[in-house]
Amino acid sequence: MGRNVCKEIPGVSSITLFLPNIHNIPFNFEPFGMENKDATGEPDVFWVTKEPFGIIQATVEQPRRTDDIVDLRGNAQLHVPYYSDYISKDLSLRLLQESREVPSVPNLVYTGNGPPLFNHNSLEDTNMSNALEFMCSVYKSTWQKLAMVLDQRVKDRKFIDQRVQAYEKLPTKIQQKRPLYEEIIGQKDSSDRVVIGELQSTFYKGEGNKSIAPLPKCLKGPHVTMFGTAGSKEEKDSAMTVYSSAVLQDEPQVMTDLLKRQSATMMWGADLEDSQTPCKHNFLESQKNLHDAFQELTQNTDGVSQPIIRLPGLALPCTFLFYFSNPIPMHLYSLTTHLYKHWNDPKALNFYVPKLENEEEAHYLQCVLDCAERLLQKQHPKYKLGTVRIIVVFENPRAIFRVNEIADALFPYFAGGSLGCK
Repeated sequence: MGRNVCKEIPGVSSITLFLPNIHNIPFNFEPFGMENKDATGEPDVFWVTKEPFGIIQATVEQPRRTDDIVDLRGNAQLHVPYYSDYISKDLSLRLLQESREVPSVPNLVYTGNGPPLFNHNSLEDTNMSNALEFMCSVYKSTWQKLAMVLDQRVKDRKFIDQRVQAYEKLPTKIQQKRPLYEEIIGQKDSSDRVVIGELQSTFYKGEGNKSIAPLPKCLKGPHVTMFGTAGSKEEKDSAMTVYSSAVLQDEPQVMTDLLKRQSATMMWGADLEDSQTPCKHNFLESQKNLHDAFQELTQNTDGVSQPIIRLPGLALPCTFLFYFSNPIPMHLYSLTTHLYKHWNDPKALNFYVPKLENEEEAHYLQCVLDCAERLLQKQHPKYKLGTVRIIVVFENPRAIFRVNEIADALFPYFAGGSLGCK
């Protein structure tokens, strides 16, 4: 029936059928010396129960035609060509054919069964639509900068590979006379950019950079961060209570005494960049669990770890959310929806950012945060610009030479960094 409606009525792309599953139990007339049967011998009188009951729901959708997708794409140009390494053109078309429109957000569609964007978060449907509209506004203002830095990342890696391969082909006698790695460090490309290496001789010192904006109270003083995923409620609960459960059952009393005496703040690095999170279900579950975690903190902070979200890297696209037929960057979806939800809780606005390679990528992130905060302030005049804080995970060799430059590029959001090189 639903298929026929979609086929025969123009303009109807989907139809949802609600079928009540109410139990009707034959009434027992035996205590009255009677039988509950009709002329055919089947029960004739039924007792309608209030519980248990249920609703059987089914949605039938008309797949999008390729022509519709091309119309939606406009000139069919990829906003961020880098993402084609993750989502091919054929896969993109397939996902778009199976996509559904996000209510109240023009040109935004999502893929997959059911409405996970609404079921897997703590926002009501209307608020979630507003959050996604907010995300799209930030995306429209920043996608070109993201495309540029990721395109430059490809060129830089190619430059490094070509130069390293060229030096490997030098005669052995020449190689032996040159210090190891000397050739690539400090090399410039055709634009006179130093691709990898320091820009100032004191790159390993905190000198010559802009003043760091004052740290919020929650980041002052020593703290210990335990990283872990948030893909399930159990993982979230374990991470939130890691401090109170740090002493094992058979450990001596001195361990309990030491923990009571230490003053470091316990933090949970909630990892949204884990290898599992690009999967739609895990990522959305992690978002929901983190919303719940910050909600719990408003009620109880005694012995509970403070979450800090570790965002996905710039290179990962969403496979389940498309705007003008282009995948939304996963870090942007995570960052903007979280900001929209927790704008009035400064403790929730601290983020770990991984995989940055240089100050150009850091500047893109600064533009994203500046745009997002200004949009937030328009909606919430009480919001103070510069509230967000970023802790950079310096885990890329190129980034190690540019710590000061990255800190400057992220001003006033830069709060510190951690070393994650292997």
